[in-house]
Amino acid sequence: MNNNILENINDLILEVVKEDSAAQNKEYKVIARTKFILHRHDANRAGIHYDLRLQQLDGDKKVLSFAIPKADIPGGREKYLAVTNFLHEPKWVDIDDIDIPEGYGAGRIELLEKGTMDIYKWDKKNNITFSFNGKHLKGIYHIIRAKFKGSDKDNQYLFFAAK
Repeated sequence: MNNNILENINDLILEVVKEDSAAQNKEYKVIARTKFILHRHDANRAGIHYDLRLQQLDGDKKVLSFAIPKADIPGGREKYLAVTNFLHEPKWVDIDDIDIPEGYGAGRIELLEKGTMDIYKWDKKNNITFSFNGKHLKGIYHIIRAKFKGSDKDNQYLFFAAK
């Protein structure tokens, strides 16, 4: 992956699901409340990145996980690349710190933040509008599927704070 992907993200975007232009001024209606957790993951293979895990709204409460590479602690006005991987078991929104000795995800995982989140929108493509109700992370955020030049991957998203 290009190390400058975040620096050049506006040039790389081909197609992004657009927000309603009135969204900045509208009241958001909460459709559900669920849990989130943010980990700092010092992975043996992939290096340091952040894992944002969101408990899904469906009956089994699986956890949708986004890896956020090459970023400072998420929370500013920047647009961050967020890449999904497989669904995790519900226990992953309650894990604080853990060492994974080998295999997929091997390395040290440290808790940065956890709490609840109010969901305003969550569609079938995992485009999500929500607010964090954590100790440090607060405010309205979006996760939207992105399509980048030269990529046919459907697991790439942008994660950013609402204006």
